[in-house]
Amino acid sequence: MQVSEMMHEYPVCCTQLDTAQHAAELMKEQHAGALPVVEKNGGGTLVGIVTDRDLCLRVIAEGRDPRKVQVRECMTSAPVYCRPEDDVQHALSLMTEHHVRRIPVVDDEHCICGMISFANLVSNHANPEQMVEMLKAVSVPTPEALLARHA
Repeated sequence: MQVSEMMHEYPVCCTQLDTAQHAAELMKEQHAGALPVVEKNGGGTLVGIVTDRDLCLRVIAEGRDPRKVQVRECMTSAPVYCRPEDDVQHALSLMTEHHVRRIPVVDDEHCICGMISFANLVSNHANPEQMVEMLKAVSVPTPEALLARHA
């Protein structure tokens, strides 16, 4: 099965110049835990991703004003992505390898055309054994998180 058959098409996006406050409001309105970040006036070219966790850890926990912080200051640049024609197993492998639950989907021009999430895979009855392995993988702290705990 291809990613295009499971992805959420044309997700709401923000730009790197939007505020963290605006990104949080969009997430609330859309019931989304992540937003693709696209170039301002760039025709939807993917430049990053911002998650609710990014907003919490890189803005709120640092006592920064979300109305003054731009998304580019708290987003993940160069996010992991896949293409609509990729096999769903490839998307699952990327999620597992990179400890993420959501992946932007881009077209040949690197423009956002969808998002695929762990929830999409589960709701579309992907292989249960792989789902368990993926869930274990994203639940393991990354090396950076482990270092931060001991700093």
